[in-house]
Amino acid sequence: MRNETGFAAIIFFTILSLVTSFVFGMVLNSKMNKLSESVKNAENKGNQ
Repeated sequence: MRNETGFAAIIFFTILSLVTSFVFGMVLNSKMNKLSESVKNAENKGNQ
């Protein structure tokens, strides 16, 4: 019984860490996209 609960906990934490890293990557990616967009806008204003 103890082995089964430990195995379930390992699977649970693995899935949890994967989901967390996926969500973190999505948030980071959207922030980087906004940052690059603002940089492009600033460059366009400078060119005009």
